[in-house]
Amino acid sequence: MAEKEESLKSSLSFIFILSFLFFFLPGIIFRIPFILLIILFFSFLFFSYLFGIFESVLPPFYGTNPKTQIIFLLLIFLSFFLGKGLNLGSVPFLSWLILWLSLNILEPVLNLILRPQRKIPILLVTNHQSNPYPKILDWCRLEPVKVITKEEMKNYLPTIADRLGRIKEFRALILEEVDTEIKNLMKNYLADFFLLKSCRLFSYFAGCPLKRVEDFPFFTLTMRLKRVIDFLLSLCIITLLAPFLLFIILCIKLDSPGPIFYRHKRIGRKGRSFYLLKFRTMVKDADKRLAAILASNPKLREEFARTYKLKNDPRVTTLGKFLRSLSIDELPQLFNVLKGEMSLVGPRPIVEDEIKYYENASRLPFKFFPGVTGLWQVSGRTDTSYAQRVALDEKYCHNWHLLMDIKIILKTIPAVLSQRGAY
Repeated sequence: MAEKEESLKSSLSFIFILSFLFFFLPGIIFRIPFILLIILFFSFLFFSYLFGIFESVLPPFYGTNPKTQIIFLLLIFLSFFLGKGLNLGSVPFLSWLILWLSLNILEPVLNLILRPQRKIPILLVTNHQSNPYPKILDWCRLEPVKVITKEEMKNYLPTIADRLGRIKEFRALILEEVDTEIKNLMKNYLADFFLLKSCRLFSYFAGCPLKRVEDFPFFTLTMRLKRVIDFLLSLCIITLLAPFLLFIILCIKLDSPGPIFYRHKRIGRKGRSFYLLKFRTMVKDADKRLAAILASNPKLREEFARTYKLKNDPRVTTLGKFLRSLSIDELPQLFNVLKGEMSLVGPRPIVEDEIKYYENASRLPFKFFPGVTGLWQVSGRTDTSYAQRVALDEKYCHNWHLLMDIKIILKTIPAVLSQRGAY
């Protein structure tokens, strides 16, 4: 966790330096309108995200690769449109030249200078003829904790993975070659796989020498576009519903003593844990009471073991029953979406105890962000069996596209109003 936080702080500080040098310093020198600078900077981050610049275990990286050149051209086009269409001014040619030189030359140099000393632990999978410790990995602040051959990979990965396929010992797996056999093997694990494209330092300046390897084709621009849509829609919904959310918060405080929100640990994308937010619908000491209730009532114990819920739960407050009936208690999950822990539409966010139902299924649902709504929510919710829930999650993931998300969101409204399976 400490390494993750350090990496995040490093990336944020790097982006701050990047924004000052690439946009605001030249903008001040050439007297570019501030509103235009702000729009271009956030557009720069938006285009960078869509093209996968931030998807590596490395800090944000540009260089002379084609992605950087496309981002640069898109910024020029946007600037021309804003200047002509909205009269926000123009960007001088010399400023564009400075930006281009910064992205292609200065940024990689800064990346090398500012990289933290702590290395990221990785598993390196080599072929027999290769150098076991390519020097480029040191420049990328990656440290091969263990080196194995491609032939050893099949037998070694099961020994370091848990029953869900999570590999916690290494932050990433670096491959020197990728074929069909490796891609089929990747489907069983929730880990970040990268192809080492080059072992030469020159490739560091020409573009990141590591390429993310995905075992399904849609983990690219469309998936990143889905994340952008999730963020913008959630932000709009929270803004529009702010007075209503404040009213619900006030009602919860008046209804019964205790916290406003209930935090519950769930499994997210890549098998990483997160705390799902809900409005509290139960009494303050609900978790303690549950143990006593299940111990004294075998039927309720059997029901909870089957669905992880109780249809007539004595711990639910009067207000809580109303909030649950219309799924209002789930609205705080929009903040999970903003944080990048969930999606508006996706598979169910399950708890650790439910892993046993997914052990014989594919790992694909855990490579998506869990959803506030999904096929399960519009297909009966708690009234469905676990076999049906797993099948619905797999169906959604195997057939996913943006139009499918829109259809599920539209079906969610009548599903919520019907109150089927909502308790």
